[in-house]
Amino acid sequence: MKRIFIFTLIVSFLIGVFSLAPPPTESAKSYSKSEIRDMMRDIQTLNLINGLNLSQDQMQKLLPVAREVKQRQDKIQATFDRKNNEIYSVLKEMKSQLMSKSDVTNDLKKRYHNAEGEIKKQRVEFNERMKVLNKEISGILNDNQKVVLKEYQPCIVPVKSIANPERIGQAAGGERFQRLFSRIRRIPEDRYPQAKERILARTKEKIKMHIRDDKEREAALKNLSEAMDKARSLSDEEFEMKKGEIASNIKPERKKSRNIEQKFIDRFLLNPNLVSILEHKMRMASR
Repeated sequence: MKRIFIFTLIVSFLIGVFSLAPPPTESAKSYSKSEIRDMMRDIQTLNLINGLNLSQDQMQKLLPVAREVKQRQDKIQATFDRKNNEIYSVLKEMKSQLMSKSDVTNDLKKRYHNAEGEIKKQRVEFNERMKVLNKEISGILNDNQKVVLKEYQPCIVPVKSIANPERIGQAAGGERFQRLFSRIRRIPEDRYPQAKERILARTKEKIKMHIRDDKEREAALKNLSEAMDKARSLSDEEFEMKKGEIASNIKPERKKSRNIEQKFIDRFLLNPNLVSILEHKMRMASR
C-alpha cells in the first residue's frame, strides 16, 4: 500500500510538471533565398537612407513614387502567380518533348509565348516607367546627397568614419588604412617584404566579398601595395600630412561607363519596400 501511495504521488507530480511546461514550439521557419535577398536589400536601403539624411519634405515627395513602384511590382507578381501553373505545365511538356527530340511543337511554342506574353508586357512597361521615376527621384535629392549616393558601398553592417561622418557604408575605411600604414612604418626593412605579402594575401580574400569584378580587385590590391610603399618612404612629418590622402587613393575608381547614381536609385530608392521604411521614418521624425 505504501508503495502504491508513493507511486501515485510521483505520477501526480509528473503530470503537474508537464501540465505547467510550455507547449512544444513549431519548428523554425526555413527562409528562402529570395526572402533573405530581399531582407539584405532592405538593410542596404536603410543604410543608404540613414546616410542621406532626407528632410521631411523630401520623404513626402519620395513616398508617392515608392507607392507607385510597390503597386506596379505587386501587379507583376500577381500576374506571375496567376500564370505560374500554366507556365510550369508548358515548360514541363517542353522538357518532355526535348528529351526525345531536338525541338518542340509549334502548338507548344505558341502556348508558351501566350502564357509568358502578359508578364513580359508588364515588365517592359514597368522598366520604362522606372526610367521616368529614376529621374524624378534624382530631382528630389540635393547635390550633396547625390555625392553620398555615388560614394555608397552597399553593405549590411555600416562602417562610419569619425573624420568623415557624412560618408556611409563601407566607403569610409580611410582610418583603418592610416592605422595600418602606421604599423607598417615600424616593421624592420628585412621583414617588410614578407609582411607586405601576408597583408596583400589577407586583403585579397576579404575583398572578394565586397568587390566582385576581378579587374577592380586587382586594381585595389595594386593601389594598396603602392600606398604601403609610399607610406614607408615618407618622413614622419610628411606621413602625418599625407596619410589621409594616401588612404583615400586606395579605392579604385568606378568604371566610367556605369551610371552609379542611376543604378543605386534603381536598386535602393526604387525598392518596393521603401514605402514602409519611409512611413516609419516620417512617423519617427514627427514625434
